[in-house]
Amino acid sequence: IIECLQLITGTPPQKEKAAALVELYKEGLTYYQQDMEGQKLLKETDPELAALSLVANVMFNLDEFVTRR
Repeated sequence: IIECLQLITGTPPQKEKAAALVELYKEGLTYYQQDMEGQKLLKETDPELAALSLVANVMFNLDEFVTRR
């Protein structure tokens, strides 16, 4: 998660932001392990991939997300 955050933003991640994303992953994993309907909404059967999809979505919505035109 930390490496992906650095690749997405182009800068070393702040510890607080990285910790929040790791916590989001853990919460998402717990949720998707218990909720099959949530997995179906993401069209993902693996709870780990569903939780990572959640974290990736948040990363791409950060203000620091780097785009090239």
